[in-house]
Amino acid sequence: MAYASMNQIGKFGRLSGQFTNKETGKVFDYVDHKADRFTPLFVGPYGRHVVHANALIFVGPDGDDTRFAYVGKSVVYVVVDEVDAEEWVVEKWSVKGSKRFSL
Repeated sequence: MAYASMNQIGKFGRLSGQFTNKETGKVFDYVDHKADRFTPLFVGPYGRHVVHANALIFVGPDGDDTRFAYVGKSVVYVVVDEVDAEEWVVEKWSVKGSKRFSL
């Protein structure tokens, strides 16, 4: 599980949602991320367009680490590594049980 730690909730405020990775069964919390000049761009669904990461997901054993991600209803694109300042390593995760929290 990768629930947000209390440190992260204090830093980012309220959680925006939660999803379950279909392959691993792990649950991930996330917060919305407004794109800025440091936000990664990567190829979106079907390679047709470039998308900005729209969320930060909490990862790691304590939920203290974050990763940029594009969170959709049934798929999440997660930036798992950085080759250089303009090139990102992205994984596509199928998700189930995606929940959006009301604010």
